[in-house]
Amino acid sequence: MKRGIAVLAFCALAIVLYFTASKWAIHHVTLTSDDILRDGRPVTFEVAVRRDREIQAMAEMIDLPVAILSHGNTVKNTEYSFLTNLFASRGYLVASIQHDLETDGPMVTQQGEEYVGRTCIIAVAHSTSCSPLKS
Repeated sequence: MKRGIAVLAFCALAIVLYFTASKWAIHHVTLTSDDILRDGRPVTFEVAVRRDREIQAMAEMIDLPVAILSHGNTVKNTEYSFLTNLFASRGYLVASIQHDLETDGPMVTQQGEEYVGRTCIIAVAHSTSCSPLKS
């Protein structure tokens, strides 16, 4: 009986450590770029990658698959961090782009109704190289 409880406690601890370590092992970087098609306005995006995969890619041992996450309108790209963490923990380099800003007017459809976007994964592809992420 004592051995069974000890094995169960060990398994529970291993599961907790696995999920905790996988969350800490993801490297998040927020970068800013200028949108040249919209008068150079600054657009932020978050890049997430598993640290061990990032090191392997920098050493040119592997090519990282890339996932681009479109979060939809009226929400921030960081509100879907659970998706970026999920894809990053599976070995993807994930980019979540903040494509609409607070200063932007509401998007409207051709019928004049306000458009509310949906979250989707735009692209999943294999990259040919990876440069180190800089904070």
